[in-house]
Parts: sequence; structure tokens; C-alpha cells
Amino acid sequence: MTNLIERLNKAIDHEYDWKNQEVAEALKTPIADRVKKGDTIENAYAEFIPDFSNDGTIFFTKVKIKCDDNRSKFRETSPVVLSGHGESFKLDVLEDNDSEMILEVGFMNESIHQSLNKKNGWRIDEAAVDIRHIVKKSTFILRTNPDKYNLINGIFEGKILPDIPLIELKKGNNLASKTTLNTTQKEAFAKAYATKNYFLIQGPPGTGKTWLLAHLAYQFAIEGKKVLITAPTHTAINNALQKCSTLSQYQHIIKVGKSNQKEGLNYDGSTARNSPDFRNTGYSNNSKGIIVGATCYSPHTRKLEFMDWDVIIIDEAGQLSIPLAIAAMVKGSKFIFIGDHKQLPPIIAENHSDVVFQNSIFEHLHQFNPGIMLDITYRMNKWINDFPSRQFYNGKLIPDKKNEEWLLDIPNNFTKYTEILDPAKPEVLFCHFHESNESRSEFEADLIAKLIEEYLNQGVDPDNMAILTPFRAQVRQIKKALMKNRNYKEFKDELFLDTVELIQGQERDVILFSLATTDPIKAMQRASFFFNPNRFNVAITRAKKKRIVIGHKNLFQLSSCDKELDKMIANFRDFYNNSYKVFEQAETEDLF
Repeated sequence: MTNLIERLNKAIDHEYDWKNQEVAEALKTPIADRVKKGDTIENAYAEFIPDFSNDGTIFFTKVKIKCDDNRSKFRETSPVVLSGHGESFKLDVLEDNDSEMILEVGFMNESIHQSLNKKNGWRIDEAAVDIRHIVKKSTFILRTNPDKYNLINGIFEGKILPDIPLIELKKGNNLASKTTLNTTQKEAFAKAYATKNYFLIQGPPGTGKTWLLAHLAYQFAIEGKKVLITAPTHTAINNALQKCSTLSQYQHIIKVGKSNQKEGLNYDGSTARNSPDFRNTGYSNNSKGIIVGATCYSPHTRKLEFMDWDVIIIDEAGQLSIPLAIAAMVKGSKFIFIGDHKQLPPIIAENHSDVVFQNSIFEHLHQFNPGIMLDITYRMNKWINDFPSRQFYNGKLIPDKKNEEWLLDIPNNFTKYTEILDPAKPEVLFCHFHESNESRSEFEADLIAKLIEEYLNQGVDPDNMAILTPFRAQVRQIKKALMKNRNYKEFKDELFLDTVELIQGQERDVILFSLATTDPIKAMQRASFFFNPNRFNVAITRAKKKRIVIGHKNLFQLSSCDKELDKMIANFRDFYNNSYKVFEQAETEDLF
């Protein structure tokens, strides 16, 4: 019985040691280099934000950090260490912008706060996330429950495959026939509904996997089952719960999370409500027909540890590590994995001695039984869909007839950059020859700002556009360029601007993707990140009607003697060869 348990514990210990070592190695480099790479913020001004308990006691859980130019890679939820003046605190990022960050600190009483009276000279560094206690709680359950161990170990080793009784499958098909799901979705619904143990559903971009999830969760709930919806991010969980609510206006839908983790949930009396603790909702382990959304951590915390689940639906399973997936699975008896191993994977140490743990739970199980791939995209038109379908989905992903011929419904009346912006050209690769540093390009940032301005002038809504880039530094560079527009404050909250990782699961009419770096050598040195095919797939499949990729021509003509590396780079070469290309012309010169 101990084999899986030992492997899990070794894997999670390795992850923690790897992250600690990574952080320690970063701290050995000169501070100036760390600041340049985005690993450190130096000479920050710290202002501790007071709060008051019911009895009037002052306590401090938030810190406002001010810095002249925030180039860091830190984002919301990032664990960091605030240090200076002999003090050090581990905390999380709540908010992040160019010159200011809000950090959440563990409880600090007034006396501690008084010792931190020096406001200048603080430093922020990356911290390692420690989830070992979560995984070890799950291994304890496995150790003390042989039946659960045999089930999960059998699934993990590929010895137990989906068990789909014909009687239940017939019932699932009958239920599916009453929905508006497409043919493949109905088949996936029926088999996931009928399985006695687990099932996989691969959902390429725009194929309605979350809508299918909602149908399944609702059906299980009205049959009196307790359903847990979990995912690697709160955004994915909230999106799934909102879909459940939209589908049925079902009353018994609960999100378990902090108040700042409920974005995307509506509150109109018939939708999912958020609670920081399930114990405060009025429901219990004896409750029937409930749908609860929570992270994979939550089942092993006080707010949910007393609950067990009839069905656990794991969304975005292609982004979930095996240890965290099993941590959730030990609390259930039936599992539905919905994800896409061709999109972004989890961040995992590459040098595991047990190579199995370098994969997501979805990719690992997919090799034993692939389940069903949803094959109709309701997002991309046929031109945008063409390359990712051939490159990543064996040509099996096809656009629905309603969006097949989609184009931006605007005239080609742009004052500049008409060849790039022409709505009749839905996919454009703009190649330029301007040099930049490793992770940001002033030229690309300024060009994107001009393109956005042209679109806004043509009446394109800012919430229908998104700007993507691989690097956090380029996000800030683009933001700086956009601020030159006097109306920026009016549309900044509607326009999506972030790294590729933050947009998975979302879509926009228009996508602009800035590659930022122009140095082929630097790109090759970071090839596993920069040329990662999964990241590239996500970036180019967010667009519905118009996709603009901007990059230095040299990035698309690289090759390597290393077969694995060249396989990654080949995606860029193929994209270049199969794209409508616009090369830098004199009209871009006026940007400077």
C-alpha cells in the first residue's frame, strides 16, 4: 500500500526543495540583476494599513508597497517575502500595478507594527509555496482507507479504467438527448454521467467544456448528490459555478473562498454565493443536492475537511499537478477530469527522479484512456482555427457554422496600419526588425498602443480586446505606452492586458500578442518557456475574429540540432510559413 504514498511524499518534497533552491539561488545574484529580471523589488516604501476588531483593537493584515517602477514578475496571489531593518514577513500579493502593490500579511499585532516604524528601504523577494502539509493529509487518508487507496492507486497506475455500465450509459444518453449540447458533447455527458469511477473530457479552446461541466454538475445535484467543482485557480472555479447558475438558476451553489476570490460570481438571488467558510453556509456533510466550488487545498482545511463528495469534477485538469489532484480525489468516489493537455501545464520541477510527476493529472491519465475530445469550437473563425487545429489537434477541431465566417464588423477606415488592422484579414503576423532587451520591447509596446487606439476610434469595445505577452515586464511596458492615450483611465479596466497564463479559459474578438524579446540567443536559452507549444497554443486561440501576432522576424527562423528543442521551435517556423505576413514598413517609423 505504501508505494503511491511514498511516491507522492517524495514528489512534493522534491517540489518544495526545488522551489526553495530556486529562490535561494536567485538571492545569491546581485540585487540589480534580480530587479532587472523581475525577481526583486528594492528600496520600496511600506505603509501598513490598520484594521480594527470589534473591541477596538488595532491589527494589521495589509501592507501598501510603493515603488518608482514596478518591473517585477509578482502578480495577485504570488507568495513573497517582505524584508528590511532586521524584520522579515511572508505574505501574498493582493493587488499589483505600476507603482503600488497591496500585500496580505499574516496577523500582526500593534506591538510588532510599532517595531516597523521605518517606512523606507524595504525589499520584496519571491517565496517558495509549501503545500506539503496538504498532500501529507491526503496520504494519511490513503494509508488508513484501503478501499480508497486501491481505487486511486489503480486509476493512477492505469490498472483501473473507466467503468461505464450499459444501463447507466443508456440513461445518460437519454438525459443528454434532452439538452441542447452538440453530438460530441452529448456523448461525453452520457459517459461521464454513467461511469462508476472516472472519465476524461478533453476540451480544446472554445469547445464549450465549461457548459458541459455545468450540465453534469446540475444533473448530479438534482439527483441528490454532493458535487465538488475544483480547479487550479479561483477564476476557473468561479466561471464553472456561474455557468451552473446560468444554466439552471439552481439555488444550492456555494463558492468557498476569501472575499477577494469571488470575481466572476454574480449575486442576483439565484446564483452562486461566496463564503469564506463552508461551516457558515447552513449546509453540512448530510446535505443533499449541493454544488460547491473550492480549490484542491480546501478539502484539507478546517472550512471543508469534514466533507466527503459523491462526485468531484476537476476543471482545467491539464493545469493540475498529480499530488494536488490526488489531494482532492481522496475526498470523493467518482471523478470527472475536464481539461486539455495541449494548453498550459502546471508549473512543475523538471528534474523529478520519478518522471511521472512531471505531467499534469490529465496528461498522465490520458495515456491510459483518452476519453472524449470535444471537436467543435464556438470561438474561432476558420482562419484563426486552421493552424492550431492542424498543429495541436490532428486537424479534428472544426469551427461551428455560426462562427466559421466571423469577421470584425467594422470598415477598413483606419488612418494608419491598414494592412495590419484590415478586418478582412483575420490573422496577421507582423514582423519587425527592432532590437529589444530580453523581456520587453518598447517598439512593440508603442505599436500595440497605436493599434488599440485605432480600434477604439473605429468603435471596437475595449472589453472585446486583449493584449498578451509572455513576460510580466512587457505587460508593464505596454501599460506605460497605453497611458499616453488621454482616455486610458476610461478603458483600462475593460481592456485585458496580461501574460498568457492569465487568459486561459477566456476569449476576445481581437487578440494582440507581443512576443517582446528579439534576441534569438536569449530566446533559445529560455526555450522551454518562450517556445513552449502549450503556451503558444493558448495565446493564438483566444481570438474569435482577429488575431495579430507581433514579433521580430529572427524568432521564426531558428532551428536546433537538439530534436526536442527543435520540435518546440518548429511551431514558430510553421506558424510563420502558414500566416498572412506583414513586414515592417516606413509607416511604423513615426512611432519614435
